[in-house]
Amino acid sequence: MSKEIDVPDATISNRLKKLENDVIKRYTVILDWQKIGLDITAIIIIQTESELHESVKKSYQN
Repeated sequence: MSKEIDVPDATISNRLKKLENDVIKRYTVILDWQKIGLDITAIIIIQTESELHESVKKSYQN
């Protein structure tokens, strides 16, 4: 980052430390699950009126 904006490493580091104390609550990682060989399964609950159950079920079947 410092090379891209032509600012010393120490300046970037100091600014990040200040932000981590006051502003940044946490860091996170977003993984590409396919690249690490994992499949994703999701459970989704859809609430409908009872007379719509069949039509909704048909709409979401593969």
